[in-house]
Amino acid sequence: MNQRIRQAVLDRDKRCVVQRYHRHRCADTMGVPHSSNDVRRLTIEHVKEKGKPMMGKKAPDDPKHLVAVCGFANLFLCPRTEIRDQLRRHIGQRTII
Repeated sequence: MNQRIRQAVLDRDKRCVVQRYHRHRCADTMGVPHSSNDVRRLTIEHVKEKGKPMMGKKAPDDPKHLVAVCGFANLFLCPRTEIRDQLRRHIGQRTII
């Protein structure tokens, strides 16, 4: 992923997006806790458009399909349908860079 796009998503979201919708303790992929707004430690999650089957393919590397989340959310919460729907709504409400 292009670093400019990654930084644009982090600047837009400013914190773990999942934390806005599902209260949890943000942590990295090894379980080490960190603040939800520590953008240096956040990961970028690809979010596919609903209803567009893309089996085996990830969503495009553009701000319309990317959100900032902590490693814990990326591994354990993002796969849940209700969380993915909230991520799609979040992306739709934000100004795309």
